[in-house]
Amino acid sequence: ISVAGSQPSIFFLARDNNDARHIGRADGKGTSWAAGTVPVFSGSSTSNAWDESLSCFSVLYDGGTYHLWYQGYSLLSSSNIGYASSADGYAWTRGTTNPVFAPGFSPLGIGWIKQLHVIHDEGLYKMWYLMVTATSETIVGYATSPDRINWMDEGTKILVSSTVQGFSVMREGAVYRMWYALAEEIYY
Repeated sequence: ISVAGSQPSIFFLARDNNDARHIGRADGKGTSWAAGTVPVFSGSSTSNAWDESLSCFSVLYDGGTYHLWYQGYSLLSSSNIGYASSADGYAWTRGTTNPVFAPGFSPLGIGWIKQLHVIHDEGLYKMWYLMVTATSETIVGYATSPDRINWMDEGTKILVSSTVQGFSVMREGAVYRMWYALAEEIYY
């Protein structure tokens, strides 16, 4: 969920009739939400491009702009993370230096990004990502960026488990809290 002013929005991943994934947006409050009919962001559809298809993503409304980090992939490449921005959350512009993060950039090794979550905190963009490594180890890694584009990953394994399915991170005071799911259970 992203809130711009007083307008909350939910960005979600949906599949079309051809099994292609797209990011959609719904606006509303409480129990009344309306989803748009056209995807707000899609893979490049360029055959064998690093972002031919997309999967997981994180949206952050910060400084009057929507920021999107998304996992792009093709059948011939591993997963990478790209960046796009939008003034209104509907029309997006892809970054010119994409991809901005790839598993090969991480000291944790090469793997497949399965989920990511980005927050802006203390002047830094902070990204947690779920990756399955080439040795089938499932980890949550951590990287930081001063500008949303250039990421530094020191190879910290925040969580290691073969059954991590998803997570979310937020800061409460001086403490970061991560909610994560292992197989079919949720932990805090």
